[in-house]
Amino acid sequence: MGYSDVYYTQIEYRQQREEYNCDWKANMKNEHQGKKQSQQAIIHLIKVQEQVVKIWGSVEIRSQEQALEIEFHVRECQVFPCKNDGIVSSSGSNNSNTVKQLFTCEIPLSTVSEDYEELTLFLMCCGKLCRVESMSYGKYCATGPELGIYSLISKNLMIMGQPDRICFQSATWARIIINRLHYFRTMLFGHLKGSKKALLARLAIHFIRARYHCRPLWMMNDRIDQAGDNGEAFFQWVCENRNKIVTPAFVIHSKTQDYCRLSLHNKGKIIPYGSWTHKLLYLSCEAVFSSAGEHNFLMPLGKTYIFFRDIVSQKKLIYLQHGVTKSDLSAWLGIREKNLSGFITSSKKERDFILSRYGYTAGNLWLTGMARFDLMGKKTADYPVPRQITIMPTWRKYLMSELNSKDGSRQVLENFEESIYVKAFRALTEDPRLKAEAKKNGYTIAFRPHPNVMAHIDKFHFGEDIVIDNRPVAEVFASTALLINDYSSGSMDFSYLYRPVIFYQFDREEFFSGAHTFTEENIDYKEGAFGELVFEHEELIALILDYIKNYCAIKEQYRNRIDDFFCYHDFNNCQRIFEKAQHMLSVDVVEREKI
Repeated sequence: MGYSDVYYTQIEYRQQREEYNCDWKANMKNEHQGKKQSQQAIIHLIKVQEQVVKIWGSVEIRSQEQALEIEFHVRECQVFPCKNDGIVSSSGSNNSNTVKQLFTCEIPLSTVSEDYEELTLFLMCCGKLCRVESMSYGKYCATGPELGIYSLISKNLMIMGQPDRICFQSATWARIIINRLHYFRTMLFGHLKGSKKALLARLAIHFIRARYHCRPLWMMNDRIDQAGDNGEAFFQWVCENRNKIVTPAFVIHSKTQDYCRLSLHNKGKIIPYGSWTHKLLYLSCEAVFSSAGEHNFLMPLGKTYIFFRDIVSQKKLIYLQHGVTKSDLSAWLGIREKNLSGFITSSKKERDFILSRYGYTAGNLWLTGMARFDLMGKKTADYPVPRQITIMPTWRKYLMSELNSKDGSRQVLENFEESIYVKAFRALTEDPRLKAEAKKNGYTIAFRPHPNVMAHIDKFHFGEDIVIDNRPVAEVFASTALLINDYSSGSMDFSYLYRPVIFYQFDREEFFSGAHTFTEENIDYKEGAFGELVFEHEELIALILDYIKNYCAIKEQYRNRIDDFFCYHDFNNCQRIFEKAQHMLSVDVVEREKI
């Protein structure tokens, strides 16, 4: 369908207005007279892609309402219908009766690249066309109403987001200079908190970028309080193999053991999390590589991001992943929420699943394999005959508080110790049959807590004979002969080593009720998983004892599934990630030079 087919002429637009009698001012005086419009919209992203302005957004609607028709109007001349991308829960709303309808809209660049144009958003509901007068803008959007300035999004186009419209202006040198002067005046004499510090940061960015011009700065991280994941694995590889091409830097809280360890044994820079150095280098770096999907690393500016929208929207963010994606996390990691430039995947099935739900293009999804797979390959040489049975469940969001952005911690709720989660794994470690058979065959039983749970491990009340294994994941897997898992994607890593795993899902209904971070999985545990699925304690014990008797050898059917799933089965994943990033950034440099 061509663009001439998706918008109406001025005459058609007027006819439609007359037919439905839905002038937005008149509609405000209908049955909702005296009330503000209930619908609120969020403009998450605005990008120029191949001569098209693409807008990603969402609008808040009542849960009992059907999906609305959404459209953008360019003045009163042309109307561009938006594509309905589905309805999701409105987690950020105080009203439990509302949901979010996602939409995208594509507008030819030629339509808005004239001297000055305005876009307004309208909703069609029950035959009535209503103008949305309350629009906010996402954290990764290039524009917002806070400073009242335009942002350059292409060679010839500037945009400014306002609460009730999006303004477009052709970019001439005179306008760019005037807009920049207005920015400096707003920062110096405005009343926004932190504006003067932000202006100094702006000036410092130019000097920092000049310093790293020959060897661009790449920032990497895992968690705030812990390394040892894909971020550190990639960081170590770059330090050892490519530190003459780029400058690697790793971010972690300064009051952690891993900060001291990395500071002593690495060639790259170790940056204290949350420091001014961290924020300035984030704004100045060429790319951010993170195994954590939180804003703390992908945009660690807090409320001051409003002063740097143009930089943040163009920042190259590569998600190294915390594990192979087998669940739908699009509400957390989708393009509207994180605007990732690169998303690491390990299999075609995983890549296709993300492509169908997260809003990214095929170019954003890098089929390379995860960085820590390489680290596991090195560590296995240290454990030629692994003698550990590791229990490694994921956490439960509904049993813990929200994330503390300062130190990355979470507190447990009052019912944590009495939860089925704690009781099930305590019962497993206390089973006398398991203890006797493991001791007889020279196996150690270890519990590897999720990082969110580690600080509260005492709540499980494990016996002294249970090892609490908090080593880096690669080392834990290298020394493990059999893994007891529940839903964690870490089991995929372990299977990469052709070792057996058992999935113990005693609370499946509660876990997938929506109370945790995801509600659906891209895996059929009975037909496609790399190990057996069990729901009962007795069934699990019998299966573990059988594996012990057979020297924890993986069964042929699961070995075949592993071979079919992973696209690569070598230890060159870091090299592929580096090459993908280097290619993306070289293309980006060419595009920036055009602008």
